[in-house]
Amino acid sequence: MKELTMTYSTIGSSGLGAALARQFGCSGIAVGIANTRGPESIETIAKQLASQVTAMTQQGVLSKDLLLVAVPLRTNSSVDAKNTDDISPDELIGLLNIPR
Repeated sequence: MKELTMTYSTIGSSGLGAALARQFGCSGIAVGIANTRGPESIETIAKQLASQVTAMTQQGVLSKDLLLVAVPLRTNSSVDAKNTDDISPDELIGLLNIPR
């Protein structure tokens, strides 16, 4: 039987985002990490977190099976854990005020 492998990523490279990426990486799980400034700005951080952590573009992390959003939402945003089923990745990026 073929083993299914999921891919993981996070948007947000400080605080919670970095902690999540570090935990995945230290557990031997490859994870992509992105921020609003681009992968060049977090390459050093990614290497310091764990060898399994890779700095990526925002478009790159959207292609993963599981995306953890670890950035502050605007206070007027209507996105929460209960109502994200009908929101596309492009709409979510717009709500997070992240440039494409």
